[in-house]
Amino acid sequence: STKSAQDDVVDPKKIEQDYLKVAIWNFVVGYCEALSTHKDSTRRYSLFPVPFRALCQLVLEEFLPLLNDAKQKSASVATSNSTNNSTKNGSSAQLRHRQAVQTIANIIWKRAQNKKCGTLMQDELHANSLYTCLCGDVDGKSLDCFGAASLVVVGMNLSGLGNSCLTLSEDHAYESHSKQLNDGETKDAVIVRGTCEVAIPGNTKTAQSKRGREISETFSSQNQSSTQRKKLDAITAETSWLYMAKNPVICENAGMVLAAMIGNVNCDVEKQKLKTGEEKMPVVSGPLYKLKRDLLWVLHDAGFMKKIPFALIELGDCEEHMSSERGMEWIDVTGLVQGAKCDSNNGNEGGKIAVLRNEKLFMDAIHISRKLYDDSQAYPYLYAGHYHKDAGRDDPTQEYRLVESLRLYSEASRVASKYQYDSRDCMQLMKHMCTVASLIYRDILMHPFSNISSTSSAGTITSSTTSVCGSDEVVTTAQNTGNPSEGDTAASSSSSGTIENNNDKSNNKQPRKWQLQKNAITAITWLLSFYDSLFHWEEREGQSFV
Repeated sequence: STKSAQDDVVDPKKIEQDYLKVAIWNFVVGYCEALSTHKDSTRRYSLFPVPFRALCQLVLEEFLPLLNDAKQKSASVATSNSTNNSTKNGSSAQLRHRQAVQTIANIIWKRAQNKKCGTLMQDELHANSLYTCLCGDVDGKSLDCFGAASLVVVGMNLSGLGNSCLTLSEDHAYESHSKQLNDGETKDAVIVRGTCEVAIPGNTKTAQSKRGREISETFSSQNQSSTQRKKLDAITAETSWLYMAKNPVICENAGMVLAAMIGNVNCDVEKQKLKTGEEKMPVVSGPLYKLKRDLLWVLHDAGFMKKIPFALIELGDCEEHMSSERGMEWIDVTGLVQGAKCDSNNGNEGGKIAVLRNEKLFMDAIHISRKLYDDSQAYPYLYAGHYHKDAGRDDPTQEYRLVESLRLYSEASRVASKYQYDSRDCMQLMKHMCTVASLIYRDILMHPFSNISSTSSAGTITSSTTSVCGSDEVVTTAQNTGNPSEGDTAASSSSSGTIENNNDKSNNKQPRKWQLQKNAITAITWLLSFYDSLFHWEEREGQSFV
């Protein structure tokens, strides 16, 4: 039981209770993720029954004492600094907050399993939960940047230090907080947020000292040490994609933090590929997908996902893999499609526009990104593009979806081109653009010579794209070429994040023959637009990276 997102929670004790629930559920879901995604099939187990009380006890007996130690150390440091009048880096309240963040982050990193020097955080899979922090040594897991940032925010609020928010970009997470008003400012002034970087692995003194710093300081030190960029061209927090420029998602309450945590659950079975002929396909945990889907629906209904596009597209992804009756409901989206031109009550002359609720989740994510975050997110467009591509690539009657997918991919490249390019900052974004280029060629511009198909009660099915791993067996999920909600998946694109450029696949394909000339013309227009934005990005930056 949780309060809805609209409720105004101001009681510090209530905040602590809410974040304790977040810690417990994060631990439980992390346990389920570890249980069902191990690369060794003999070490993958059924999720149920969940030993809920035992897991709660671990949180109470192992995590809370860590926070108590951190709170005492933070208080001791604050007292020492107060005695020494150490306020040169800002107000005393700001300094105390940063010291508390640094102390909690250091204790969390010390408790977590730490890899050898040089191991990249991006290499960690299933490393984003409290379970990983406390029990990661079982599977040799450390923490990723999201896991570190989310646990620090939970720790700050559980310790009664409050005013600490999980802050998200599309590929990074950090802590932010509202700064105390300075003299002369009023309560009506715009809230100024301070930030703290915490996702710095390792237990060296250097790593520990960097935690809790303002993000701008991190960029400043990087730019000073870099000889590749001129000072005027140096990337900043305001121009960075990794930090979402000035438009990050700020999780303002415990429910939003939990929604981000559940959305970040990775259902892929680690480093495991199932071979069917010459094709390699991802293996995912079906029970974990169902658990993730059902929990996200609960948080969706409570209103905690209204400001988190990432959580909405992850719920849409879950519905693609493990469709529910709710995901297959038809929803009127006339107003959402036409925007200001027509509201949902009036419809249009041609009648109402209805889509499956699954598709509406992607549409909602795009709408929120435009409305609340200045259209700064590429991922909602990419996920929606994958959805339409997979639904239309093998069914001539769904050809219009291929056009829509190209339009959405074009929108994603337009958003990407708004950011200042930096090879480190935009590395993941460029990987996605390369993946999309491969998908466009393989699934949109090309088409199989012939489909060897069989029929079932769900319709015509072709070769499967994803294997769903249950508790006792591996089940191949076939792709439905009619209704995209009935078994249609996008694991090869939106979930795994990697595309294998297997030349053998193209041997069985030929250039697509479009059914309608207008679709062919519109498709090539959006294709040119996709590349035009990327080349414009290069021209503006004066670099060749596309």
